[in-house]
Amino acid sequence: MTFRSVDELQGYKNRKAFEKRKEEEQRKAPGPDDKGPVDAPSPDPNKRPVYAPGPDPDPQAKIAPGPDADPSTKEAPGQVDPEETIEAMPGDRPLTDTEKAGVLKSIKAGKPLTKDQKDLLRGEARWMWKNNSGGKGPQPGAKHQIHHLIPLQFAHLFPELYPNAPLNLYLMPTQAHIDLHIMLNKEYAKGKITKKDLDEQRSIIIKSFPGKFMWDKVK
Repeated sequence: MTFRSVDELQGYKNRKAFEKRKEEEQRKAPGPDDKGPVDAPSPDPNKRPVYAPGPDPDPQAKIAPGPDADPSTKEAPGQVDPEETIEAMPGDRPLTDTEKAGVLKSIKAGKPLTKDQKDLLRGEARWMWKNNSGGKGPQPGAKHQIHHLIPLQFAHLFPELYPNAPLNLYLMPTQAHIDLHIMLNKEYAKGKITKKDLDEQRSIIIKSFPGKFMWDKVK
């Protein structure tokens, strides 16, 4: 199968730059009715104000208390995925020897990883990044997420590669990571993905999507 989303992946970087440029142009461009401020006519001191009939002739507006006036009315934050809100989830740690042996046994036998194995590997990847970076630079959390360049669901196609090898971990801005997954999931739903497809995909992601490896210098 040919990896049909190649053009879409390659165009991501240019599209994002174009969208950013258009937003800047729209902010700078004057609106169609932008003629500057218009002064209101001065009130005639000899005329008394006229009020429209209504239940309350009081011209002074009555201001209802807002959320700042009453702390009890402040809205609670909405629910979000905990992986995206904290730097490292409780329990993020390296795999035990037994767990790692189980992962290697599965991929060397050509068997897809289980959900539990993938969850453990994601936790280990976050732990590895934090410890290898010494906490410096971007960290997995609300603003950044780790992408496995060879996705964990296809780890069994690369028995020679430990899924959390540093060369397979790519830290991306959260929104770019979400955009990437939307594109990839559409492609994966079309049919069988080959090892060649994934090799090609990995190269394109590194070239076209913002991100960094563990060994990249902190800017």
